[in-house]
Amino acid sequence: MKFKEMIVDLTPLLDVILILLFMVLATQSQSTTETITALEEEVSQLAQTQMPQTQSEQTWYQTYQQSIGKVNIVFPSSLDDDPMYLVLEDGTEVQKPETQDLYSWLSSQIETIEQEVIIVSFTYNNEEIFLRDYRNILSAITQIDQNSDSTVVYQEQLIELSNENE
Repeated sequence: MKFKEMIVDLTPLLDVILILLFMVLATQSQSTTETITALEEEVSQLAQTQMPQTQSEQTWYQTYQQSIGKVNIVFPSSLDDDPMYLVLEDGTEVQKPETQDLYSWLSSQIETIEQEVIIVSFTYNNEEIFLRDYRNILSAITQIDQNSDSTVVYQEQLIELSNENE
C-alpha cells in the first residue's frame, strides 16, 4: 500500500485569527477612548461643582481657606544632590539642615503656622525613597500631631515618573 503525504494548509486559518485579533484590538481601543472622554467630562463637571457659586459660598470658601495652614514636605529624588525641604504656604522653601534631626526640624517649622488645622502634604517618588525614610517621616508627623495643639491632617502625593523622563 502506498500512502500519500497529506499537507494541511493553515494559512487561511491564521488569516481569520489575525483578522479577529485586529477587530478585538480596534474595539478595545475605541472603548478606551470612550472611557477617557467620559472621565474627562466627569472631571470637568466635578470641577464646576467644586467652585463656589454664590457670594455667600465664596465668602465661606475664603474664610475656610484662611483657617487652614498648609505645608508640603518634599523628598527629593536623590538625597545626594538635594536635601529634603518644606514648601510653606507662601511658597518659600526651607531646606532641612543635615545636623538637625527630622522631628525637631519639622516640629519647629510647623509650630510657626498659627492656624488650628494644618494640612501636611508629603511629596515623594515611590521608586526613590527607602522604606525607613518613609516610616521616619510618618512617625515624625504622627508625633507632631500628638504633641501639637493644632490638628494635623496628613496626605501623600506621588511624583510621577513619566514627568521626570520627559
